[in-house]
Amino acid sequence: MAFLKHNGLQRSDQVLEIGCGVMRGGAPIVQYLNNSCYFGLEVNTTRLEEGRKELAENCLTVRMPQLFSTWDALAGVVGNGSVNVAWAFQVVIHMSDDIASATMRHVAPLLKRGERPGRFFFTAQTNTTGKMPLPRFHQDKQRWKEFPAVDRSFAFYKQLAHKNGLRLRVVPYGELDTNMLSALDRSDVLVAEPI
Repeated sequence: MAFLKHNGLQRSDQVLEIGCGVMRGGAPIVQYLNNSCYFGLEVNTTRLEEGRKELAENCLTVRMPQLFSTWDALAGVVGNGSVNVAWAFQVVIHMSDDIASATMRHVAPLLKRGERPGRFFFTAQTNTTGKMPLPRFHQDKQRWKEFPAVDRSFAFYKQLAHKNGLRLRVVPYGELDTNMLSALDRSDVLVAEPI
């Protein structure tokens, strides 16, 4: 949450969280935003139901967050060019190449264009500095819990972004607070923005 605020998140922004899961990370975002400004996508319906319970237990349903389990359902509500911030924390690294590609394809048209364009922040293990050893879960059969853990190059993500009309850059570590740095587990934060 502090990272998003540091990067210009405003209460009136429309936020899309990809991989919102059980809403442990999403709940503070919902609480910060104005009503009806949070959209969450989680393909695991069990986790999505847990997320709905989390929102109810924290009295956040009055904020009218909307949670979806498919891109099609989300696209029926969230219009093209309406999202200020899309966010996927430690999610893309668990997607196959095809799903990562589809995610970029779905997010790109949703991002706001113009004076203050929308941005898609996501974490990935690109090792852009070349100085970091791979984290333990990458050395353990490319898995973390039940999820695959996929290493990709920065060039892979840059090509995906470009193919969808976005430019990609790495958020410098100097712009990250210590809580964010420790949560990253040696990942990079990448941001894709409309060209």
